[in-house]
Amino acid sequence: MNRLIEQKEQSHKMLIRHHECTQELEFKQLSVVHKLRREQQQNQHKTEWDNQMEYNKQAELELRKKHLSELKQQPKTLKVIIFDLIKIKWMFNATLKDRKPSELRECLFLDSIRNCIRRGRFWLYGHVERCSVESVVKKCRDTVVKRVQLERLGTKP
Repeated sequence: MNRLIEQKEQSHKMLIRHHECTQELEFKQLSVVHKLRREQQQNQHKTEWDNQMEYNKQAELELRKKHLSELKQQPKTLKVIIFDLIKIKWMFNATLKDRKPSELRECLFLDSIRNCIRRGRFWLYGHVERCSVESVVKKCRDTVVKRVQLERLGTKP
């Protein structure tokens, strides 16, 4: 009986030792897995960061190219006006924080960009700018008189 108890105790001790060894192996394996996972996450984060930076650079280059192409497509008069305003700002050491562009134009007796563009659009219609106010009033008066006469006769214009 004594022998049986001793065998049981030995088997129990062996099982406990086996359990401790297994547990130690599991902990080591878990620590290796966690370390690998942490390294993988760091690597993934670094890769994503690099990709994002590369994408941002590419997007910025495309935006600059688009901006340059838009500048090239602007009318020549508008480009000249914009560059003149930039030169004026530089010459007088004025920035947008200091003064508004309209104030600069008033200071230097310049027309607004809108008026310059409008004048450029109407260069074909120079006769409209050159005609006098009296002639325009006369044309309007004649048109009204013709309509009144036609209404009296009963015909539609």
